[in-house]
Amino acid sequence: MRKKKLSDNGTLSFRTIIFRGILYVIIIPTTIMLLLVGGFYLKLDVEAGQAQATMKTYLRNKYKEEFVVEKPIRNGSGFAVQGWFEAVAYPVANKKLLFKVMMSLSDSWDDYVDTLWGMQEMARIKPMVDRIMAGSYASTVDIATGEIGNAVTDTKALPLFQEVAHKHSQSILYKLEVTAQNDAPSLVHYERVKQLLQVIKDIPAETKLIYRWYENGTKHVIVLLEDEIAKILHENQDIRIYDKEIVKEKK
Repeated sequence: MRKKKLSDNGTLSFRTIIFRGILYVIIIPTTIMLLLVGGFYLKLDVEAGQAQATMKTYLRNKYKEEFVVEKPIRNGSGFAVQGWFEAVAYPVANKKLLFKVMMSLSDSWDDYVDTLWGMQEMARIKPMVDRIMAGSYASTVDIATGEIGNAVTDTKALPLFQEVAHKHSQSILYKLEVTAQNDAPSLVHYERVKQLLQVIKDIPAETKLIYRWYENGTKHVIVLLEDEIAKILHENQDIRIYDKEIVKEKK
């Protein structure tokens, strides 16, 4: 018996059914998803722009000077959690003076004053660090005072960090980072670390030292917190045991 051919109408109907299935199952849901995702990122971009403008106004009103605020990013957000916006900012008069500014739904804060104090301290100890390092190096002092620094608004009459630290020593974190950029044996670097500890030992704050160097293509890092610093200075503990993070450079 000869098989009947499907009519053109039957073939068209079958193709139409397939197309509608693809349309309903794939194309429409995908389009909706793309619209939702696009809407989310558009909303986030608008909110970031609003936060950027608010941060700029906040800094201007607080310090009575003009600032540039880079585009903020949202941190700590999740389901039913708003998180906060964080951005890098700097004074119009000094593009190299970078600091952080943050904003949540209920508050705004920044570490501009802490950054100024860090620069102030680096300038104070630099002659001593220069003598110890005896060559090329990079260094920074990072200071965190929390509400103490955030409460300061007059940077033109900024108090000396040492004066503030003596009043609030238990609430201040002080970190010195030094990266040696000249070749020297590890024993030389160990001795330098000991001398750097002498520089920061009397600072009235919770101190931390991070020291980095390279030797024969290997990166060495020593990180010393308050307890380790005390053991080295007062118990003559061997500093070599803290040279734990060693990363072989890839060629």
